[in-house]
Amino acid sequence: MRKSFGSASVTFPKPGDTIVDIGAGRGEDDLAFSQAVGPTGKVLAVEAQPRSFRMLKAFCEVNDLRNVHQLVEIRYSS
Repeated sequence: MRKSFGSASVTFPKPGDTIVDIGAGRGEDDLAFSQAVGPTGKVLAVEAQPRSFRMLKAFCEVNDLRNVHQLVEIRYSS
């Protein structure tokens, strides 16, 4: 579904869609995304911070989010 707000437009996820969540944090939004796309869709959750990535993985396990895939843990040094 697509809705327009002035010059901006927003597309809402539907069953079977794929969502890429860049900067997924601890995964709170991924719960809603997972429910929106359903079992035939998927959510690709990307989080660069190692601590947040571990929390994201745990959140997905506790909530049984089988269609959420944690793709990348990026390590960097300053």
